Amino acid sequence: MNKKEKILEAAISVFSSVGFHNAKISEIAEKAGIATGTTYLYFKSKEILLEEVFIKSWSNISDCLVDLSTKKKLNSNDKLKQLVDTISILIYKNKEIAKMILFEERFWNDNASEKVDEMVNNTKSMLSSIIQAGIKTGEYRKSVNPQLATTYIIGGLWYLMAYWAENFEQYKLETIKKEAYKLIIKGLE
Repeated sequence: MNKKEKILEAAISVFSSVGFHNAKISEIAEKAGIATGTTYLYFKSKEILLEEVFIKSWSNISDCLVDLSTKKKLNSNDKLKQLVDTISILIYKNKEIAKMILFEERFWNDNASEKVDEMVNNTKSMLSSIIQAGIKTGEYRKSVNPQLATTYIIGGLWYLMAYWAENFEQYKLETIKKEAYKLIIKGLE
């Protein structure tokens, strides 16, 4: 792992445990095993570091949705299942990501970063399109509001994953994915 990756991983850990506002670059550097000044060579400020962490995390989800949009043979349920799988695996590999994203929800919800805002809005738009397609095919109720459902699904998944991240020892990954998927699909049907 290169220094930049070490810094990003350390930042996720520190942000998830003490929050962005209480985090110190010196703590992140210490956790990464580098000098504080070295951190500033890669990231000019704590805000830029948080932005990069969000972009890295959201890009996995965004990439998944872009890929799913090209798969015309998959129905909406299958696409949502693959999205849940992607998010579950991301969180399962690094449980601190769920806590950090949940902890710093305001950052990705309040236009704190143009780049993050664009990525989140694109993600919401692609997810909304999957839900709209499911409504058209009869997989989901006609009364579902795609924009509200999208917000609920994204927020709900992060809350659910943050809870499970604290209790992963009690759950197998497959159980987590199945439960999250059932909760989402049952809400749309």
